[in-house]
This record gives sequence, structure tokens and C-alpha cells, in this order.
Amino acid sequence: MLAFLESAKENILRYVGKQSPPFPVVPDPERRIYDLYGVSASWKAYFKVGLNPKVMWEALVKERLKPGKIEGKWAMVPADFLIGPDLLIHEAFYGRDISEHMPFERIERFLGMR
Repeated sequence: MLAFLESAKENILRYVGKQSPPFPVVPDPERRIYDLYGVSASWKAYFKVGLNPKVMWEALVKERLKPGKIEGKWAMVPADFLIGPDLLIHEAFYGRDISEHMPFERIERFLGMR
């Protein structure tokens, strides 16, 4: 598993590093990987969640996510890809808003865990 963030390496280490993710986080401040895979920004998708008090409460309080310095485009919509050992994309998932990711069940099924 890899994560690409639209941030400089120093900021990833400062903000994400404290959370000790169990996978590598790769800086992509120029959005080269984002562009290569068709990941884009959408203000409509941003406002769908960004102004939703319930979602913000859950992220900030329940999940204890602390906002860091926002870099790059504010309204980048997440995308998740399942890439096999053959280096082919077996499944692509493009979020409908800034909080939506591929369901864990699909990932577990791909990994043969279900």
C-alpha cells in the first residue's frame, strides 16, 4: 500500500509522520501522479463535505484528525487503486467527495482476506 500526498516531504514528515501510518507516504507536490491517474479537484465535491458540520465533527473529534497546513489544491478528490503484482490496475475508485475512499471490504476481497 502506498499513499501519495500533494505535499512537500518535510510537511508529510511533520504532519502525517506523527500518525505513524503502516504504509509509505510519497510526496507529490507537483501532482505528477495525480495527473497521470486522472485525479482532480472539484469544488462541488469539496463543499458537499467541507461545509457539513456532522462530517467535520466526526473527523475532528471522533477520529481525532487534526488539520495541518493545506498545500496545493483544496478540493482534491481522493482516488484509490488496487494494483496487483503484475503492476496492472485491477480496480480504480474515484471518490464522489473529498472524504470518500474505496470501502475496506473491496480491498480485503482483492487481498484474498474475504
